[in-house]
Amino acid sequence: TDTLLSHGCKIEGRIERSVISPGVHVAEGAVIRDSIVMNGTHVGRNCIIDHAILDKETIIEPDTQVGYGDDYRPNKAHPDILSCGLTLVGKHTIVPASYRVGRNCIIYDSVIERDLPPGELKSGETVRARPKPIRLRA
Repeated sequence: TDTLLSHGCKIEGRIERSVISPGVHVAEGAVIRDSIVMNGTHVGRNCIIDHAILDKETIIEPDTQVGYGDDYRPNKAHPDILSCGLTLVGKHTIVPASYRVGRNCIIYDSVIERDLPPGELKSGETVRARPKPIRLRA
């Protein structure tokens, strides 16, 4: 309902008041509301995406919640721009199964499970990808 849905999407879940870009897959049981989902993103089964922007080619694994809970504390790094409950997830990020991401969070590009705190990213927090180790040849 009240959704802008682009061509080439596979929608098996429910979309409400959102913008869905080309090539997005929303699996069975997933709910996306009041959000923007960019090209090539995959939202796994039984996920809830609420008041979030998911950048391109992001993977949200099954049973995950993005925009979780009623804690609207402002983002610690950018309180001037993130204080209304919007959560941002950067391109090429993989949010692991059964994970919870609070409100006013920023997850920068290319974050994977090892970069995230265990189980939950609390409202107002920011996460960046850890640098990959450099291997020197002898």
